[in-house]
Amino acid sequence: MSSTALSVLAISGVSISDASLSKLKELFPTVHYHPDGKVPSEVWKDVEVWYTRYTGFPEGITLADIPRTRAIQLSSGAWAL
Repeated sequence: MSSTALSVLAISGVSISDASLSKLKELFPTVHYHPDGKVPSEVWKDVEVWYTRYTGFPEGITLADIPRTRAIQLSSGAWAL
């Protein structure tokens, strides 16, 4: 069995510590960090992993907009990690 490395992470609507953000930037070559929940639409298609608030994707995103998404982690609150 082979593994596929995931390289693009979006953090949306969730604030994380600077230390946690630094660790994630070591693991993912591209990190889009938008604690305000406003991820630019031009990056949606590239995101493979989403870490977002418990309500789901930012408003306006449809499944057709995120063809590379492989994993979604929902946060239970506004602050995490």
